[in-house]
Amino acid sequence: GSGDIAGTDGSGNPTGNFSSYFAAYNLSYGRTVTNRLSLGLTGKWINAKIDDTSANAFAADFGSMYRANDKLTLAAVLTNLGSQLKFSSEGDSLPLAFHLGAAYKPESRWKMSVEGVFPETGLASAHLGVEWRPLELISIRTGYRTDTVKELGALAGFTTGLGIHAYGQEFSYAWVPLGDLGSTHYFSLVLHLGQADAARRNLIQFQTIKTHRTVQHEKEGLDPEFQQLIELLNENDTSVAGPVKPINRGNE
Repeated sequence: GSGDIAGTDGSGNPTGNFSSYFAAYNLSYGRTVTNRLSLGLTGKWINAKIDDTSANAFAADFGSMYRANDKLTLAAVLTNLGSQLKFSSEGDSLPLAFHLGAAYKPESRWKMSVEGVFPETGLASAHLGVEWRPLELISIRTGYRTDTVKELGALAGFTTGLGIHAYGQEFSYAWVPLGDLGSTHYFSLVLHLGQADAARRNLIQFQTIKTHRTVQHEKEGLDPEFQQLIELLNENDTSVAGPVKPINRGNE
């Protein structure tokens, strides 16, 4: 909402105050199709009002995410496919765009991302991001985007922020400068649902590894349960447990 705006007629005479209001209401659904592929859909209702004139539009986003391997994830999204936002007899098309992105995680504490945005206007832009997690509790992030640089200057493309992780949830903050327009501060509370399901999957994976490899490790004189647990922790998060030398039961 804009708050009150002083209105005038064609000659500049005051006509009283008016206000404007813009809102978008989204409903999203996503699910995993296979172990590697996930799909998502968002429905949108855009509502706008200027003085006593209102406009509505409806749109949808379609997204997909593909996990190529443990380190690389790819994504593609089509946004704002829908109707025009029309006031009276004049309308404007929604900003239809195609997004293509990738996230690379070379190891557990680092994550890098890149996104290309290709709008219907043809003025493509790029978004870059890096996250470093020095501790399990904290994530430090920085990024750069090219679509705000042309009008607002080089600094307007820079962003930075951090995340605080506790009890499986996250509180995050981001600073986004906008040149002469000032700065924007984002505060987010990210709730991660399904943690219990993930824990059960990890337990099932551990039991599967244990079943297939216990015989081999018994022949080698190792403690199979300890060794397989360490391997499972290494596969899921190298920050939890580093490479461990096998233990010979005769030296315990």
